[in-house]
Amino acid sequence: MMSGHAFTPKNPRIAEFLRLWQSKLRGDSLPARSDFTMEDLRTFLGRIGILDVVDAGADFRFRLYGSSVASAYKGEMTGKSVSDFRPNFRAAIVPGYRRCYETRQPHYDLLEIDDPVMLYKWERIVVPLASDGRTVDMLMVYSSDLIYQDRS
Repeated sequence: MMSGHAFTPKNPRIAEFLRLWQSKLRGDSLPARSDFTMEDLRTFLGRIGILDVVDAGADFRFRLYGSSVASAYKGEMTGKSVSDFRPNFRAAIVPGYRRCYETRQPHYDLLEIDDPVMLYKWERIVVPLASDGRTVDMLMVYSSDLIYQDRS
């Protein structure tokens, strides 16, 4: 079951990333971060974010913020919380993280943020990870860039 928008990704890499996550499921148990090897993730690197769940989903902190995403966003978020995003970004991004955390299901969406600095349009898939197979303690995100228009 997918939360969020109907799952019709524009970029086939989104569906590939979902299939990779699904291949790591163990019955009803969610995969852990340790279930993914570097070889598994190699073709997705640069566009992956890995977030730690903080305070039962009240916040999320980036353990990894992909270099391609950081370049497009014009900011590095590794080690920072989503609460550190500008308010308009936080309002757009956090609901999908929370849905994924709460439902324990992948979340797909198309995002658009019209910002004074840039116009951002991208799609992403957020998947839950659980070290114990049950309790979501991390999220992994694959983001595909569609449009970034610099206004600075």
